[in-house]
Amino acid sequence: MRAARLFAHAQQLTAQDCMDEALAVFDTLLAQRPPSAGVYLHWALALSEAARLDAAVHALHQAMALEPDNAVLPMFLGQILFDHAAYAEARMWCERSLDLNPHQLRAAALLGLIDLASGDVATGYQRLQQSQSPSPSWVEQIVLWCGVRQPPTLSQQTSSIWQSRLLLVVETALRQYPTAQTLAAQLAAQEPVHITAMDRLLTQGMLGMQRCFYRLRYHTQPERRDAWLLYMQAEQAYYLGQMEEAVRCYEQLDAGFPARQQIEYHLYDMAVVQGDFHRALTHWRRYLKAESDGHEATGEAALVLGELQIQVGDFTAAAASLAQAASMPWRDYRLPYYQGLCHLHAGATRRARLAFAEAVSRLHPDIATLRLDELHRLTLAHAECGVRHQKLMSEDVG
Repeated sequence: MRAARLFAHAQQLTAQDCMDEALAVFDTLLAQRPPSAGVYLHWALALSEAARLDAAVHALHQAMALEPDNAVLPMFLGQILFDHAAYAEARMWCERSLDLNPHQLRAAALLGLIDLASGDVATGYQRLQQSQSPSPSWVEQIVLWCGVRQPPTLSQQTSSIWQSRLLLVVETALRQYPTAQTLAAQLAAQEPVHITAMDRLLTQGMLGMQRCFYRLRYHTQPERRDAWLLYMQAEQAYYLGQMEEAVRCYEQLDAGFPARQQIEYHLYDMAVVQGDFHRALTHWRRYLKAESDGHEATGEAALVLGELQIQVGDFTAAAASLAQAASMPWRDYRLPYYQGLCHLHAGATRRARLAFAEAVSRLHPDIATLRLDELHRLTLAHAECGVRHQKLMSEDVG
């Protein structure tokens, strides 16, 4: 019972990133009882997190000596080696895991990560598109045949540990592409504006009544009346999705117009939809100034500010904004995701992975798969440009 308590305590300390304390507990545990393969495995994982690669590899070899037919152990050895960029050795142990158990999906998925990290995006992407259930039950087969759901792929594993490594590899690779879409741009592109005839009719009716109100209220003040009517024209264009018209009308209004806060928010929103994050950041700052009268942004506002600062490449300012947002008691995936990008930009790879693990453990729109799709798209586009360039060079030589 004492050994079980020590083991649970060591695992808890590892999860809390208290590596020195965790390793001390493991030392006590290993001194008190004959170690099992499971203890050696978790000890090796803690050693790896503490950057003690040789000791971690040795511990896992001791575990495999106790259970040589256990396919999970060589897979974890491959994961540890992968975390330390020893890709050739990691591949060897993943293949060993699959030799012991061809259905060891985590080993197959890790091979895909190794391909991606080694620069072979096409092979890695193809490997990660394989079905996660090679032998579905007859109930699953019926559900899939009826089209109720699509079979999950290796890239859609629910393990936050694995998903965090996928995000880390993909985000690292995407940094070499200046034209890469951000996650925010990808999500915005997935939400096209569809306005029904009923929505259009109701919008025009409501705004029409407001126009009548402003005409009556300011009928003796033509300048104020015209300003409010211009504002209503901009509002109608905004709600009907006519963004160019809305921007044109909003920008004609004076800085002292009473609805300045609403205007800046709408200008920010349209800039995000159009993917112009520099303009979105400008309007968000103006919105915050109008809302808080110059005070610092808090909560959701600070998170949005940090997100926009990352979109424009200002990671130092973004880290400060996200730290301010971190004081709020919420579980939005965006906060740890963007903190992970800041850590990655600063070269703190392990901290980035831990932040990504926190992000994918929360409710999210399959962010790892979205980012993987973007990397694959850019790789294909880059390859096609290379082929066209080679063809043009050949024609010139000819």
